[in-house]
Amino acid sequence: MKLGEGPVLGLGAAVSGKLNGLLEDAAKRKKIKLQYELYTGSTGTDGDRIRFTGKGVLITLVSLPLRYMHAPVETASLKDMEDEIALLTEFIEGLTGKEELRPVEI
Repeated sequence: MKLGEGPVLGLGAAVSGKLNGLLEDAAKRKKIKLQYELYTGSTGTDGDRIRFTGKGVLITLVSLPLRYMHAPVETASLKDMEDEIALLTEFIEGLTGKEELRPVEI
């Protein structure tokens, strides 16, 4: 991922296309650039277990591009941080409560 090029959405079988669509809509409204990361299996996050809770839970991943994680010189873009906060805020504020977020529509 490139620093300064926006938050990163995960793509793959474990990640909800519905939630990503809502996040992409929020990004368009706020004119926020997005990057994508492909997960071919598990995501390596707690979301892998959370999605199997009960009858299933949709998950998505919004990541902050960074370099040198857990090192004294960990590096990230302040603009990416601000964009990620704006993206998540717009996403939450845009929810109406009528979204169909069950893993399998009945």
